[in-house]
Amino acid sequence: MLSPQVAAEIRSRLADGQISQRALARELGVSRGTIGVIATGKRPQRPSKTDESLLFGVGDRHRCDGCGATVRGTCLACYLRSLPSRPRRAG
Repeated sequence: MLSPQVAAEIRSRLADGQISQRALARELGVSRGTIGVIATGKRPQRPSKTDESLLFGVGDRHRCDGCGATVRGTCLACYLRSLPSRPRRAG
């Protein structure tokens, strides 16, 4: 999987217009298709997994209405419990 930092570098280098997509792909060790998808904007920008808001939630701590745990943002445990259960696949 391509890291958000590499994708940002690709966008930046392509915006400069000093390097071709093929040369950039060769330099960074990614496929030309990946470069093309980023260049056309078809690849969504994803936040970094180390983003503090993803790790710790956003806002002040509060008690979850469902389980009473102290959380920031949405309680992940209660959210997962609210999802419809899927049948297991035979392995």
